Amino acid sequence: MKITISATDAAAIRAAMKDIIGNTLSLAEKFKVIGLRSESGKITAFVCDGYRLIQKTVSSFGVSDEGIIYTPLFDKPKGKEAVLEFESDGKQTTIKTTGLEPPLTETSVTYKLPSGEMFDPRKVFPETDSFTYEIGVTAKYLSSLLNAMSGKVVKLKFQDSNTKPFILECGDEELALLVPCRI
Repeated sequence: MKITISATDAAAIRAAMKDIIGNTLSLAEKFKVIGLRSESGKITAFVCDGYRLIQKTVSSFGVSDEGIIYTPLFDKPKGKEAVLEFESDGKQTTIKTTGLEPPLTETSVTYKLPSGEMFDPRKVFPETDSFTYEIGVTAKYLSSLLNAMSGKVVKLKFQDSNTKPFILECGDEELALLVPCRI
């Protein structure tokens, strides 16, 4: 599979992804790569660090097939006419840069992909655009419960219906119950 993008689009992808992937030293190897998904002539770049997911869609110069290529975070190529070409066989990805400003006019680097299943955001998001879920709560009640919790992370645990109360859990010791209201 092969994907080709412009230097401008490469810079936009890098800018969107660098905050997440730039601080992933302690994460597993599969979270240190960017996915480039080709569909319908567009390239959607994505990265996930296990907690956050970001996607950025750009146009492509050329795509040989639809699918995903995984690559490490790449530098912005120097040169207005520069083009990045990503080619992968599923085990390794080669990044070839052409149209660079002199003295270097072309570079190529090969990256061996980590073993195991790689992240695919299509498995996270619903298949349809009609997915909606709304829960109404009294803001004053929710705010007072959150202010009473001492931890930094609060889990919301829902039951099988949007008319039943749900639980706010902070650690093992703090629990709160909140009844939703009709919207």
